[in-house]
Amino acid sequence: MPKKKFNMSFSTVKHSAIARYFFILSLVFLSNTVFSQITLNTNNPLTSDKLVFVYDAGKGNKALFGLQEDLYFHTGVITANSRDAKDWKFAIGDWGKA
Repeated sequence: MPKKKFNMSFSTVKHSAIARYFFILSLVFLSNTVFSQITLNTNNPLTSDKLVFVYDAGKGNKALFGLQEDLYFHTGVITANSRDAKDWKFAIGDWGKA
């Protein structure tokens, strides 16, 4: 019986939208570990876990250093289906929309 070649590249494997979202989000946070400006409260979060992101304003350009208010951030991704660089996909809520 001939052997079948199995290609495990990200582009050929069909992932659910949430899996793609967390993969890309993981890459973003992996790139930030060098500077450690944003850290996560766990190394291996599950989809059911509540996540706490810690922003260290003393690192980076320190533009928010000394801020005494809550800090919020919004996530999403630009995909092949995006109209332009501002058309985020897999974003939760209506942030930035009137």
